[in-house]
Amino acid sequence: MDVPNLRKDQNLRKELKAIETRDALLARLSQLDPSILSPMELGVAARRLQHVDGPPDLKIAYLGNQTFEPLPDYLEVYSACHGIACASYMGPYDQHFQEVLAEHSGLHAFAPDVIVLALSLRDLAPTLAYEFTALAEADREAECDRIVGLIKDWIAAAKASSGASLLIANLIA
Repeated sequence: MDVPNLRKDQNLRKELKAIETRDALLARLSQLDPSILSPMELGVAARRLQHVDGPPDLKIAYLGNQTFEPLPDYLEVYSACHGIACASYMGPYDQHFQEVLAEHSGLHAFAPDVIVLALSLRDLAPTLAYEFTALAEADREAECDRIVGLIKDWIAAAKASSGASLLIANLIA
């Protein structure tokens, strides 16, 4: 990184840290192109968004057996650059069923507008992920049916307990 870019990075970070209100922060971020923010600038902007008062326009919960970082921070900053105040909730690792079923879970307390579910095939069906070609066709189909059944059950539970829109990511291998 050359010195002018480092200075630009430090100046923007200081500027963002000094902003006290959500409206002022959204106004400043709306002047930026989020695709050119450095990781440091993105991190500072995300932390500032989390510490200024004001209700979010959109609340997104992330559930699954995946690591989501830095997606929530990036999405919050990207949204803010487009004038949308977004808040995130990160559910505990691999507790996606518990979060939708338990009345007093962090998910229900957060009351999201959107729930993102991302699951790893390696964790859901290790034999399918690691031994796919070695499995008999009937065994592959049975595992696929089992996974589809699990996801359908989760969707039913999520719909019954929340009015949030559901986004389900493709299974990550």
